[in-house]
Amino acid sequence: MTEKHEKKKASKIIAGEWHAELLGPGSLHLGGAINLTPSPHAIEFSWLTFPAVVEGPTKSLLAAVIVLMAPAEVVVHEHPGTLMNNGLVTLVDLYVTRPLFSDVWSRVEGDKVKDIRFTVQEGGDRKWPISDWSMVLKLGER
Repeated sequence: MTEKHEKKKASKIIAGEWHAELLGPGSLHLGGAINLTPSPHAIEFSWLTFPAVVEGPTKSLLAAVIVLMAPAEVVVHEHPGTLMNNGLVTLVDLYVTRPLFSDVWSRVEGDKVKDIRFTVQEGGDRKWPISDWSMVLKLGER
């Protein structure tokens, strides 16, 4: 008996509304480094990572890691996030300010994060800009 093995193709990334379902509590990462410009100085950085499954407009599912990074210094980004896909895992980078990071962290710690929604714009070459994102939180029970 011969078994047929089909090579699975990664889901195609298309522009539109996407939804991330978080699969676990996530991880908090804290660190520091030297920034050499404009003059050498120490900086701190913080980021959160979440394992997730993201669903696109065509209902295709992708394994993903959601990353919320708070820069040590004010940074101006062209877009509030970026989706990157290498065929195995999708990385969703969402840029936050330090105050928003603190707000998000307290909700993560309280197990209030339900899911994350974001809009992917046209892109390609394994990188697509995100034009907006939002986090849906659970409220207290009545």
